[in-house]
Amino acid sequence: MGPGDIQSPIETSFAPLGGRQPCESWIKYVGGSDLVFGLAGDDEFAMQGQALRPGHVFGWDNESPQTRISLEPFSIRSQPITNGEYLAFLQALSASSESVDGLVPLSWISLDQDSAAPLAGDYVVRTVVGTPSISVTEAALWPVCVSQKQANAYAKWSGKRLPTEAEWIHASRAYHLARALATGDRKADFAKCQSVDGFLDQELKQRPMAILQQPYDMFVPSDANVDLASWHPRPVATDGATFLGNAWEWTSTPFYPYDGFKPSAMYPGYSADFFDPISDQDSTHYVVQGGSYATHRRIAHRQTFRNWYQRGYPYVLATFRLVSDV
Repeated sequence: MGPGDIQSPIETSFAPLGGRQPCESWIKYVGGSDLVFGLAGDDEFAMQGQALRPGHVFGWDNESPQTRISLEPFSIRSQPITNGEYLAFLQALSASSESVDGLVPLSWISLDQDSAAPLAGDYVVRTVVGTPSISVTEAALWPVCVSQKQANAYAKWSGKRLPTEAEWIHASRAYHLARALATGDRKADFAKCQSVDGFLDQELKQRPMAILQQPYDMFVPSDANVDLASWHPRPVATDGATFLGNAWEWTSTPFYPYDGFKPSAMYPGYSADFFDPISDQDSTHYVVQGGSYATHRRIAHRQTFRNWYQRGYPYVLATFRLVSDV
């Protein structure tokens, strides 16, 4: 759209923090073998010159072919790390005389003029409609936007790690499906369940297996903060998991192709120009998943979509959540 077609909410107020803090919770997944990832049915070469069937879903070359990945059991945090939590991390490092060089997000602006104590004052968060304070507004509860290097530093400090791409995808789509099935009195059963996978096993034994033939997009929350539903992040959910919207999410997976990858004939350099060497030590681009508040819904809702950025790139709306091994 041209600039004249976009109506910006020039006057925006940010809610006060009110002493609220995110209610940290963890979701357990039992994992298992033969988990299928990737997009099927969009073979550019096989369908050349053919009419597309109704309901056809277009995918980029790096989404295909479908691949099977085995996951070990893991627990993943329900919510991404917030600005408030990340500021506490920086303050803890500073208090212990550890360097915070390169760890302050470039999405923040410091209001502290005392260079001797750079973390003692307040920070505000850059948005297109204002700069809310981390100390006194809801911005403290927004997901922090950082580089992957910064996310890794926090994860190491907390004794956790970033999720792999497969772990994030499985956690997201399994949780959304389980939440869609947990209606009525089943909501309480979902809350009591030891793992999301366990709840799904119980439910799918009592339901037609056709539910699994539906695209995962159907189970994405309709109120996800994507497609400029809001012009800035929203506070993370305190009563459940959020796996979509607000910001992309970093994974620990270097941007590699799936086995059997074929570059697109129409756009051969779309993915292939950014694949990294096989050695993890040389990897520069890492997969991000989900979608930000500015991501178009037709991308954000399609859960096979793969995005990527350089691990040190600081100008991306990307946050992160933590994982622990079980």
